[in-house]
Amino acid sequence: MDMGGTSDPYVKVYMLPDKKKKFETKVQRKNLCPVFNETFIFKVCTWMLRTMLTMNIKIYVFLNIITNSILKLFKINIRFSPKCLKNFKIYLYIEFSLFR
Repeated sequence: MDMGGTSDPYVKVYMLPDKKKKFETKVQRKNLCPVFNETFIFKVCTWMLRTMLTMNIKIYVFLNIITNSILKLFKINIRFSPKCLKNFKIYLYIEFSLFR
């Protein structure tokens, strides 16, 4: 939160063990209770489905073009059963307040 009582949060999402493909939401300007309603598609190799995947979700506050500050880090472990190895979708709804 800046001195004016506002914040410019955004979220970065990536899947481990492959950190190459990262997704980023749009910055929610001057918003202390943001809702991120965006869709990201991860292409996952079949060998990765046989292990446990970890989705990392980092919530940042945009300060300026050079610097950003991390607010929260969430890690969600995902393990698949053999029945769902072909097609799967994960719907994740992120809503938070910077006052908490």
